Amino acid sequence: MDQFKGGVIVVVQNVVQAQIAERCGANGVIVIGKTITAAASSANAGVARAADPLLVKSIMDNVMLPVIPRVSIGHMTEALVMQSSFANALDENESLAVASSRGLQYNDLDIPTIASVENLAGVLKNLEAGATVLRSKITINKQISDLGSVLPPKSDASSAKPAPKEGEKSETKDDKGKKKEEKDDKVDGEEDKDGDDKKDDKEEDKEDKKDGKKDDKKDDKKVEKKTVVGPLVGITGHAKVELTAYKPEEDTPSIMTAATIMKRIKSEIAKVSKLKPDDKKLLSKALAIKEETIDMVIEKKGIPVPFFASGGIVHPMDAAQLISKGYSGVIVSTQLFQAKNPEKRLRSVVLATANPQNTDLLAKLTEDHGVNGSIV
Repeated sequence: MDQFKGGVIVVVQNVVQAQIAERCGANGVIVIGKTITAAASSANAGVARAADPLLVKSIMDNVMLPVIPRVSIGHMTEALVMQSSFANALDENESLAVASSRGLQYNDLDIPTIASVENLAGVLKNLEAGATVLRSKITINKQISDLGSVLPPKSDASSAKPAPKEGEKSETKDDKGKKKEEKDDKVDGEEDKDGDDKKDDKEEDKEDKKDGKKDDKKDDKKVEKKTVVGPLVGITGHAKVELTAYKPEEDTPSIMTAATIMKRIKSEIAKVSKLKPDDKKLLSKALAIKEETIDMVIEKKGIPVPFFASGGIVHPMDAAQLISKGYSGVIVSTQLFQAKNPEKRLRSVVLATANPQNTDLLAKLTEDHGVNGSIV
């Protein structure tokens, strides 16, 4: 699958789109089916499934590119059917209906498979299963990294109490009890004071309401914050982090997701490279993988197979940005074909992917492109 490096794979839904992808210089096409319902009563609702095998064969008869049907996660029968349709490869994708909590075992298939990942744990597991091409997930868990939970937390030396010096008496239970009583008395006194203050505040608020006054601060929007405890970016450490609750207006893919995944994986590879042999053995046991798989990533100082960025990529500058971040190539969204002049747009993305550092060319490619940027 090395022929995909530095190239573009285009998601298509019919023969015409596949032919446009071939004319524009794409390296391959991913074939997806239409979203259907159980009773097929609506064309735009229900569950997304794999493409019709007849469509896959029709595209293969009309283009010379590698044809890659998209299949559901863990749906081995679906994968075998597409393999029997003489597909060149498969794309196991989370955007379709999930058939199993366990992904495909790629070593059991005769054709290569593209697997989706969001962190180094996913990379290692998929490499162990036999994936030959990886791509970034469309959505990710931004709070927790999988690797943090598989190794013991670092001991916090700062939290340990120092031993008493010579001549100093250690605190007895009676001393602790007295201190606790003093602390409770102090707290009770503060609570009484706070109670009086609150009564005064309530009386003042009532007077303000009568006068028709409003507190401007009450109208300000409050940002919900919460503290989450769990394994974060540290591989052997646990930490607390304050997260700001955020919900986007639309749950649509963007290049921010792909950029975040690449940054996360690079950071985790750097940490894994510094693991001691015992910790590395513990990591391989927790992920149910061989130590050789970890060593392969460490020696490469990166992902040893082609790694593609995916999710809402329709603009040449976005494609160039992601290649500069370290991706092998990009997977162009089928949304590109929903706009005017898709052939011009796709050709500009292909050229930008091949020339990510040529800003003069990028400036020409983005002229009258029709799209302001990624879909965010």
